[in-house]
Amino acid sequence: GLPPASVGVVSPRGARTPPEQQRVGGGLEGRPSSGSSLPPLQSTAASAKLLPHLPFAQPTLGIAGLSNLGNTCFMNATLQCLSNTEPLTVYFVTGRHKQHLNRTRGLKGKLAEAYGEVVSKLWAPNPSVVTPSKFKSTVGSWASPFAGYRQHDAQEFLRFLLDGLHEDLNMVTGSVPYKELKDIPGESEMAMSRRWWDVHKQRNDSFLIDLFCGQLRSVVTCMRCSNTSKAFDPFMDLSLMIPTGSSSSATTGLASRTGPVTLADCLDRFLQEETLINTERCYCSKCKEHQDTTKKLDIWRLPPVLVLHFKRFSFSSTLRRKLTTDVTFPKELDMGRYVCPGGVGVAIEPSSGGTPRPGPTLYTLFGVVNHMGSMEGGHYTAYCRNCVDQQWYEFDDSRVSAVPESSVGGSASYILFYKLAS
Repeated sequence: GLPPASVGVVSPRGARTPPEQQRVGGGLEGRPSSGSSLPPLQSTAASAKLLPHLPFAQPTLGIAGLSNLGNTCFMNATLQCLSNTEPLTVYFVTGRHKQHLNRTRGLKGKLAEAYGEVVSKLWAPNPSVVTPSKFKSTVGSWASPFAGYRQHDAQEFLRFLLDGLHEDLNMVTGSVPYKELKDIPGESEMAMSRRWWDVHKQRNDSFLIDLFCGQLRSVVTCMRCSNTSKAFDPFMDLSLMIPTGSSSSATTGLASRTGPVTLADCLDRFLQEETLINTERCYCSKCKEHQDTTKKLDIWRLPPVLVLHFKRFSFSSTLRRKLTTDVTFPKELDMGRYVCPGGVGVAIEPSSGGTPRPGPTLYTLFGVVNHMGSMEGGHYTAYCRNCVDQQWYEFDDSRVSAVPESSVGGSASYILFYKLAS
């Protein structure tokens, strides 16, 4: 399955594997990793060449609505953002995904086929309303929590969907045994990160990985003996805490922070060193026991499509609340300052293999999932920038309307989708 950042791998049925148990791998018993099946990103001109049967000159492609089947706004908003992920849509609408259907894993290709049908309808000429009934029933057979018609969290659904699509399109076949990744004395960080990345790709090789997967460096330091342990874990999105200092209402379950908060504040908070004590203590291989430790996360490798999620919902034994703080974020985002020294950004892989070269770090916003209302009675919509006419649209289930760029943002913003700037 695919690993979301800092919370463990999401399995098809929702069980999460602790990050410590993810740091394993082994030799390949199935198909060797072959890298991207398509270039990581496609320009609009390139997309037009790959989709000769679609009249890309018409500015109406890709703006069809989705019927609400009963509390499925979380699914519809997520689908619209993925539909406007241009290289992913090119991959499905051209039928390239059919070459990579894995009939031995996941739903044996059924989820990828159902998703491909929905996206193809969304990008057909003469926009209309698409009813994703078959897709929803297929999702329910893959992830039972989504089988009914209850409201769900859009970010959780996104992780389940990307995990399911990856399993259906994973070009690794056969059983790949786990093998613990051990430290090699004197190994450089570049070599270590490459080794961890290669082991991950030996088990997970799909177009979804090519587009959405990055790599975090984790450094854990024992506060008693100063021994350090490093890991280079993959991520499919980054979940960002919103800096608090908030006031909340016990009546509505809504909370807000006084003063402006920016995406930069949230990223800085994500990368802050934290102290792990009491029940969170880590095992020190030098002390041979659990000790108080510090932990520092850094971004090592960036994906071509970067997904950022704001942690707006919090739960405790006495209170469930949503943080309504307005987080401002740029339309053009330079992640260069957040890549740690020695990191590779969106890595440029040499054709002959070996050490990747540092790549670009500038991104453009193209999609936002919004959540309005409270935790009990909320509603999801999406803002997406169409890759053909470059116009922003609001997708509210079956209703689609053009909106000015200035309307994108606000306290409802929940998940951001950035693509590598062309």
